[in-house]
Amino acid sequence: MTEHVEKAATAEWLDQPFDPETADGWDRANCGHHGLLKHVLVHEAGHAVAAARLNIEFLDVSVLPPGRRTAMGDGFLGGGVQLTLFENGWAVDRIDDVYEMCLMGVVAERKILQHQLKDGFLQDIERFKRAGNYLNGLPEADFQPLHQRVMSNIDENWSQTERDVRALIRAFAAQFTASGAQVLSGLMEPLVLTSAEVHSLLDIENPSS
Repeated sequence: MTEHVEKAATAEWLDQPFDPETADGWDRANCGHHGLLKHVLVHEAGHAVAAARLNIEFLDVSVLPPGRRTAMGDGFLGGGVQLTLFENGWAVDRIDDVYEMCLMGVVAERKILQHQLKDGFLQDIERFKRAGNYLNGLPEADFQPLHQRVMSNIDENWSQTERDVRALIRAFAAQFTASGAQVLSGLMEPLVLTSAEVHSLLDIENPSS
């Protein structure tokens, strides 16, 4: 367990008000209500919590400094959960689980910030289609029952999920503070939590250990 996780901030950084007057241009981009960094952190923490809870193996979850592209897309600020499996069709026998993991990013944004950014969600849907080998799309007759099942499960477990998401964000916020960055453009290195750190923070047995 790395030092930044052991000394994770206890203050709810996520709930601190966002001041667009003092934020830099990167953090005002796309969202002047919460700041872009909070959206990305909530989104990626949501994915990581779902992956850990559903025993989907991953290496780490990260948020990149502004201006760097992710391996998944062309966004000017991004991040992601680095899965150990990623080839087309890797999750054909786990469709509900992988859809929940892919959906949890935008659901976390909606439930915690009451606002979502569309770019990440569109990339997540593409990732789901590849995982389920739905390269030509999923028929509506199949998609609607899937979406309803998964959303029902998410809603049923949301109280615990939100606690988990906030735990990861406190660790990420501690890294951001330790970096010395005062604004988003000052972030020079990625914020990263390994799979082992995520599982430890959430008190979940790591299937890959």
